[in-house]
Amino acid sequence: MKIVEKFQKIEAEINSAFMERHDPVHGLVVALLAKKHILMLGPPGTAKSQLAREISGRLEGAKYFEYLLTRFTTPEEIFGPFSLKALEDDHYMRLVKDKLPEAHLSFIDEVYKGSSAIANTLLSAINERIFHNDGKAQQIPLQVMIGASNELPSESEELAAFHDRFLLKYEVKYILERGSFLKMLKGYEAKGEHTTISLDELKEAQDQVKKVKISDEVMTLMDKIRFELQKEGIIVSDRVFNTSQDLIRAEAWLMGLEEAPAEAMAICQHAYWDEPKKARNVKMTVLRASSKEMLEIEKAYEEAQDLIRIKTKMDDETSELKEGLETRKKLQKIVKVLADGIAFFENKKLPSFKYKSMLEAARFRLQNIDADLMGGEMEEITKKKKDK
Repeated sequence: MKIVEKFQKIEAEINSAFMERHDPVHGLVVALLAKKHILMLGPPGTAKSQLAREISGRLEGAKYFEYLLTRFTTPEEIFGPFSLKALEDDHYMRLVKDKLPEAHLSFIDEVYKGSSAIANTLLSAINERIFHNDGKAQQIPLQVMIGASNELPSESEELAAFHDRFLLKYEVKYILERGSFLKMLKGYEAKGEHTTISLDELKEAQDQVKKVKISDEVMTLMDKIRFELQKEGIIVSDRVFNTSQDLIRAEAWLMGLEEAPAEAMAICQHAYWDEPKKARNVKMTVLRASSKEMLEIEKAYEEAQDLIRIKTKMDDETSELKEGLETRKKLQKIVKVLADGIAFFENKKLPSFKYKSMLEAARFRLQNIDADLMGGEMEEITKKKKDK
């Protein structure tokens, strides 16, 4: 099996076990390939730490470090205690065994709650992959740091710089769709294979990703995105635009390509915002530049999110029937857009898991509406017969 196929299988297997986590799952795969860090913003109980452990479990031989920061967390808890023996010789050397400096993947929960001393040391670790121990800069094997938080950082200078190093950012919310929620309650788990990759295979994949070309056309589109975002008052740093090319390369590599197409820029919708209220504007701007088809399917997905919810009963049957017919008409159109969009995504070898899930939910909602409408028609026919 080719390495790219292994990564695709890993993503598919994790998506089958975690409900409505398609975007952050894909982000984790891309982050591994591009050696970038990822932030998940969301309330407690949304499987952020589970996702981190799951992706770590797919890396054979990888060391994993996980910790929950508080304002009382000391550097020793993250980076290891000082060696007493070394202190006798006037050396300030930390014992890093089983701590972050040894980790290939790390998950730091409540990542903005630590002290400035921890934030500054983490900044070196995630930016240069360097840890200063006993006055010497040591390279660390960290591939990806996964940060999690319930809220954005305060406006301190240290935390702002730290926040900016998480190139990929995802909002993780509670499960929306009924079918997904029921699967979660039943303890649904993926069946079949548990695909893994070795650290050597990861390194080989990362080397291949670096060789993917970024065309002048894609760079021109990136400049267009920058201009459009600036018009909306959204300023993205030069560093973020520059490093986002690695995300585009990783996305193109997963598509099986040696040169990145415009569609590969879609991953940047998760890189160009710094706070959730800007996320949708960024998403639509990026997709508008990337692909008309991708923009249309995302709009259909958003509209379906509202329509799949069970509506409350109206004051009278006529209003309820009218609303049911209008919802049915909208859903029929959405189902077609989603189906066409999925075909487009699969042809381009882009991940379509979340759209398939929404298509299933939309079709299920349509069946319920049809059943309700048919039931109402049968009641009306029965009533007329009784009146006669």
